[in-house]
Amino acid sequence: MLKQILTSLLLLVACDILAQEKILMAFPITDYIVEKDSIQIVQVLLPEGITIPEKTMGVLRRVYSTADTSTAMIANGRCQLIKGRYHYFALRSDKPGQKPAAGNLLYTNAQVPGVFQGPLFNVIKHGIVLQSVLDTNIVSLERVIPLKSKSDEKHILDELVQDVRFTGTEMAKQQTVPDVQIKTGPYKGKTIFTAMQAVTVPEVENFLKYIAARPAKYAGNTWKFSEIMATWMDAGAPTVIE
Repeated sequence: MLKQILTSLLLLVACDILAQEKILMAFPITDYIVEKDSIQIVQVLLPEGITIPEKTMGVLRRVYSTADTSTAMIANGRCQLIKGRYHYFALRSDKPGQKPAAGNLLYTNAQVPGVFQGPLFNVIKHGIVLQSVLDTNIVSLERVIPLKSKSDEKHILDELVQDVRFTGTEMAKQQTVPDVQIKTGPYKGKTIFTAMQAVTVPEVENFLKYIAARPAKYAGNTWKFSEIMATWMDAGAPTVIE
């Protein structure tokens, strides 16, 4: 009986630790922005399964674009109000003239019980969405949060592989873009379209790890996965040393 009680207590502690785990994540703010003196009130809408406790600190950052490549911090503050899935942060900027704008990324510690923290999660926690060449979402917060294991993750990784292979095959057929030879890295000597047609799950994982390690350019944006992976391959496929 004592052994059963101890086992139950350990399970409760383990579940509590899992529920309490906080993960640094980024969420786009909505267009609800209220300025009050030197304070800006901004709003984030969280998907089901994610919570941010009141008084949690947050930092607001710009999102990379071709027109404005800055990803600098805009303001910082705390979560002051929660209404259902809407969370309101009171922020203050230490630089005059910096104003929040819809789509800016709020980085904060969120609670995501039970999520599998693999390559896909480590990408989407930066507010990144990855699409197919046909504009359908393959990797998004809503698709990745329910994943609980490596095997759960694999079917989405397979979708990414198929998308890259399909894109490489179709572009080779259409020949609307030159099939250039890769000059450096593990794909050196191959053409882009040939390399794309032979992509594997480990190669996709290497690219996802690279995004997670250098998220500034990708964070808060929606990308066609096959296009950005082809760019990475052509650039020598830099990888993360683990």
